[in-house]
Amino acid sequence: MPESIGIIGAGKVGSILALLLKETGYTISFIVSSSEEKRKVLSEATGALTFSQIVKDLPRADIILITTPDGVVADMAKKLVENHCLSPGTIVAHTSGSLSSQELHEVKSKDAFIASIHPLKSFTGNKVPGDFLNGVYFALEGDEESLQPLKELAISLGGKPFTIKTEQKIFYHAAAVVACNYLVSLNHYAVYLLNEAGVSEKEALNLLEPLIIGTLKNILTYGPVDSLTGPVERCDIKTLQSHLQEIEKLGSLEKSFYSILGLYTAKVAAEKNTDLRESYIKVKKLFEEAL
Repeated sequence: MPESIGIIGAGKVGSILALLLKETGYTISFIVSSSEEKRKVLSEATGALTFSQIVKDLPRADIILITTPDGVVADMAKKLVENHCLSPGTIVAHTSGSLSSQELHEVKSKDAFIASIHPLKSFTGNKVPGDFLNGVYFALEGDEESLQPLKELAISLGGKPFTIKTEQKIFYHAAAVVACNYLVSLNHYAVYLLNEAGVSEKEALNLLEPLIIGTLKNILTYGPVDSLTGPVERCDIKTLQSHLQEIEKLGSLEKSFYSILGLYTAKVAAEKNTDLRESYIKVKKLFEEAL
């Protein structure tokens, strides 16, 4: 099992990983951060040597985690090579959800192994309990030699590692964006519509809470298809027409959003009720004409 970790980038992800990995028994060899305050805090908390940038005298680490913004991941890999920071067999992994391990290809010239490791969790808030990553799934991809050590790292944090195909990682990230970020937008839209009905934002959230939680429980229990109910699922054209007629008054974006959601929902409904597929053609036509 690799024992030493180097971390490049001390934003929320890098800082949290440094603290938690130290607690699990890993040695944090070094931390690179442009923030003097972060360097001081993390040095005191982990015992790591800290640097403002990648330099030639970085201490050795079995695994180097690049936790910077996506746009500079490749540049960090290049600087590791240029500054002779790598030994044969060093594992260099980034924590980006959307980028694949190929972003690190430069380090392979030094016989290092590349990978990505992404915890499927939103990193928010300032206080981080020791069990912050318990039960969290970690997506891994990259060189075969890097995967087992990274699986052990994830497990040490209480995580559940799984592997994905490098060339298809973007679909994984898109799924996470839909399930997390777009869920926020979806509920923002629902609250907005309730505001139009005269319900305050606070009241709207209270009103929607049991509906949202109940729906999520159904999805997790029965799956998305069998959890679908509502006017699209029952081909209630009249109700859907009424919705579109009123939402159109709010703006073209609001109408288009409702229509796109309706189109996709019709696809889900057709999976659920295969005997009604002809009826759903009418529903799809309604939404297509509204776009």
